[in-house]
Amino acid sequence: MGRIYLVRHAENRANVERLMSHRVIDYSLTDLGREQADALGRWFLDRALACVYTSPLRRARETAEYIARATGAPVVEAEALRELRVGRLDGRGDDAAWAEHDQIVARWRAGEWEARFPEGESYREAYDRLAGLLAQLAWRHPDEDVAVVGHGGLYSTVLPRLCPVDGHDGTSPLRLRNTAVTVMRHEGGALVCERWGGTDHLPELPDVGLGPIR
Repeated sequence: MGRIYLVRHAENRANVERLMSHRVIDYSLTDLGREQADALGRWFLDRALACVYTSPLRRARETAEYIARATGAPVVEAEALRELRVGRLDGRGDDAAWAEHDQIVARWRAGEWEARFPEGESYREAYDRLAGLLAQLAWRHPDEDVAVVGHGGLYSTVLPRLCPVDGHDGTSPLRLRNTAVTVMRHEGGALVCERWGGTDHLPELPDVGLGPIR
């Protein structure tokens, strides 16, 4: 039975400065982010992985490399894992930009699949690229485990529809700390959610990332 470990990247400056970062900016991990990624790598030490797939953005790639060093698995970049394409909002962190962002995401959670960011992507496009990649990985690695390192915005909006959480109706945010691990397993030809946003590898680190996913 294969498992897909969906990992949110460790902390970077865009998290600290509350900046949207699809393509315009591309920061490395902070000191805390490297501590988080190191703890994550140690959590993966006893897990055999066939591959570590990662967003091409630096914060994800650097997080993926900690997992790869711990497991010996190769790292493969996947454009489908890039953060939400927010169009004109990319690189911004002002209150007006976040208010516009949050309005779009609220429409997505309400079921408006065609709502889109200004000059950016719609929910349907975001959903299709992540769901499509996971379907490919399930086909490519039916009996192997893989890690998939991506972003809080993409994961928190799309994964609740792919990985339902008991008691959550999809209309409110599901929180994901930096390096949180969501686990999906192959079962009867389908992907089943086994775990949402686990952070037991971070007990000794500061309790960060528990606010709205940004």
